[in-house]
Amino acid sequence: MKMNLPRAAQYAMRALTHAGYQAYIVGGSVRDVLLGKEPDDYDITTSATPDEVMDLFRRDKLVLNGLKHGTVRLIKYATPIEITAFRADGGDQEEAIGMGGLYEDVQQRDITINALCWNEKAGLIDYAGGVEDLEAHLIRSLGEPNAHFREDGIRILRALRFSAVLDFDIDPPTAQAIHSNAALLESFAPERILLELRKLVCGSRAEAVFVEYRDVFEVILPELKALSADQYLLAARRMALVAPAPELRLAALLCDLSREQVQACGLRLKFSKLTRGFIDGAIE
Repeated sequence: MKMNLPRAAQYAMRALTHAGYQAYIVGGSVRDVLLGKEPDDYDITTSATPDEVMDLFRRDKLVLNGLKHGTVRLIKYATPIEITAFRADGGDQEEAIGMGGLYEDVQQRDITINALCWNEKAGLIDYAGGVEDLEAHLIRSLGEPNAHFREDGIRILRALRFSAVLDFDIDPPTAQAIHSNAALLESFAPERILLELRKLVCGSRAEAVFVEYRDVFEVILPELKALSADQYLLAARRMALVAPAPELRLAALLCDLSREQVQACGLRLKFSKLTRGFIDGAIE
């Protein structure tokens, strides 16, 4: 496998390896190259600690708002590169930053197809069977899915999002765990829910995902419980027929609700004014 990295990623990888650290391109960019797509961004996982990364790139522009998660964002040639220290398994995730090695780090990722790694010397590294799942068009949780989702419930929405966007099926044990653990989503900040939801509703398989996982979406959008089975199917179909813009698709999904229900939903998930405007227009 060959990856043609942009200049910023080349610069970061070269600096890290020349300084004696391990560094690998990881996640979505590797997945996208294997799918024949042009990656939108590049993430690096490294044996360097955040302090070592900051020192190494001290002359460059750095964004440090992800520091508590072990991530330093390097801005080079007007391109952002996320550089994250290896993370080990552990109850205290902040203490786990910089611990362990590459294998331990990829076990903390959400699904197998996002756990692929690459560098020029080692080539493609696949500890989790991600290549096989890519070929099978399958979304599969890393490790035992119930335990994996209980570690971080937002992985439920991420699995559904990738199923919708990539048009992949979800393997049965992962699907069952999604249904069983849907209530975990009640505890997440609206911003995190909406970040995944906006991408999910624009996926080519969004309709099928909404139909199959209605119980999950009723946790984050409880107003949907007011819809009959036929109304819900119609809402999912209507959503899939409009242009793939988040505001339009959310409006199409929710326009059978009352204005009061939509307002409650929007305030809870902190819809933007643009989204609320589209929805208000749809239900007038």
